[in-house]
Parts: sequence; C-alpha cells; structure tokens
Amino acid sequence: MLTVSIAILLAGAVVAALTARQPRIAALVSMAALVIGCLAGFGAIMASTGTQGGAWEPAGTWSLPSARLSISLDALSAFFLLTVLCVCLLAGVYGETYIRRSDRLSQSKSVRPLFLLLTASLAAVVCAQNAILFLFAWELMALASFFLVIIEDENAEVRRAGFLYFACTHTATLALFVLFAILGQAAETLDFGGIRAVMPPGERQSAVLLLLGMIGFGMKAGIMPFHIWLQEAHPAAPSHVSALMSGVVIKVGIYGFLRLIWLLRSVPDFWAIVLILAGVVSGVGGVLFALAQHDLKRLLAYHSVENIGIIAL
Repeated sequence: MLTVSIAILLAGAVVAALTARQPRIAALVSMAALVIGCLAGFGAIMASTGTQGGAWEPAGTWSLPSARLSISLDALSAFFLLTVLCVCLLAGVYGETYIRRSDRLSQSKSVRPLFLLLTASLAAVVCAQNAILFLFAWELMALASFFLVIIEDENAEVRRAGFLYFACTHTATLALFVLFAILGQAAETLDFGGIRAVMPPGERQSAVLLLLGMIGFGMKAGIMPFHIWLQEAHPAAPSHVSALMSGVVIKVGIYGFLRLIWLLRSVPDFWAIVLILAGVVSGVGGVLFALAQHDLKRLLAYHSVENIGIIAL
C-alpha cells in the first residue's frame, strides 16, 4: 500500500502535467490522485500498526548494482507520514479553491503537478530506508518546493526569495551528502539498518556528524541561525504552499534529526546541549522577530521558527 500510495501521487503528477491545457481535467486528475494516494497511505499506516514490537518489513524494494533501495514504515516513519498526508490533503483541497480564484495560478500549467510531486517526495523522504533513496527524495522535495515558491515569478521579490531558498536548500543537501558519505564509509553500506548496526561513532566523528546534521536538517527545519530563507520564501509562495511548508516541509528537518539519532543509536551529551541552545535561540528569537512583523505570512514564518525551537527543546 505504501508503494501504491507514492506511485499514485507520482502518476497523478504526470497526468496532471499532460492535461494542463485543460484545467478542469487537470484539477479533477490531481484531486483524485491526491485523495486516493493519501487514502492508500493511511491504509499502509494502519497496516503497520499491527506489527509486533515496532518491527517492520520493507514495503517496496528495488535493487541497483551497488545498492538496495527500500521504503518501509517503522513507528517514526508512520507518525511523520500521517502528518505529511493529513496536511498535504487539507492543503490540496484548499489549494484547488485558491488556484481557481487566482488569475495567475489558474493559468499555471505546473502548480498542480508540482504539488503532487512535493507530496510524493515528502512521503518518500520519511519512508526511505536507504541513504541514496533518502537523498534522491530529499532533492526532489527541494526542487518541487522551489518551483512552487517561484510560481508567480513575474514579481522580483518572489524571484529573490526563490533563489535564496534554492541556495539554502542545496547547501543543506550538500551537507547531507557528506554526512551519509561518512556514515556509509564507516558502515560499508548505505542501508539504514546496516548503518545502525555498526554505530555509535567516536566522539570526534560524532561532532562532525552533529555539525553536518545542523546544517543539513537544521536549515530545512528553520532553526536559527539557519532560518534565513524561511521568512522570505513563505510570503512568496501561494497560500496553500506556504501552509504546506510550515506544516510539513520544515518538520521533515526534525524527522531527519530524529532519524540520524536513531541511526547512531546513542549520541554524546554535547548533542543535547547544542540542540537545547539552538532551541532556546530559535524559540525566543522567533517570538521577538514576529512581534515586529505586519505581513501575515512573514509573521507565521517567524512563529514557525519559534515552534521549531520549542520542538528542539
């Protein structure tokens, strides 16, 4: 069911793109794919709750010459997948009305396919059990969200916000490439189960992994001081995309931190100190910056920073 869910969302994105010149058909296809794909995902989550002791079996596996790619659900993945699907479904339903009322978006041929692509990539990120698949889905998520942010690119401020987001999200991706390269070299595998089996790392290596994790996952989450894209991208994006970024995209950064801690099995105490300090700075700083805002989307962006700080604590 998990593979079916992601496949339906991806297929819906392709068909919505092919029928983009007929807005009514594209809207019907995208909404049907979103609803059916999310329902299939809910079914996969319900099925996973019956596994004993949190055990899980791969829901989909693909073999490559040098890697074995798989997606599956454990307790952590199931929780975040439920969040992803619920928020994406609600944002998609609202977004369809929003698109119809916007002269610019109603003429766009890419807004619906990109939304489905973003939903599918978010689901794949939280279900990936291999670093290659995780990074591929992460990059797909970054590109889909970038093109959604700049969908109204006739505005210079939107273009500026979009390219700032592009630079930040790819800095994060580069950090994650290095992080998983270090883990893969130590474990001699890129499968998450294999990496976890040979952990924990030494203290020096753990410090490097924390730095890379703070850049890679912290920037996506919007933790201060890596939040610089958030207050720019939120006002630039369409309302339903902005809601998706606040509700899900930045939370994927938190998922990444939790998954990294799961992979390492145990982490030094200084990890807790760093995360607590980052949480305090983000929580307090987010509130202070929010008090000075008059733009609603920018205000919500800073409150998102505040909420991420509270989660980090």
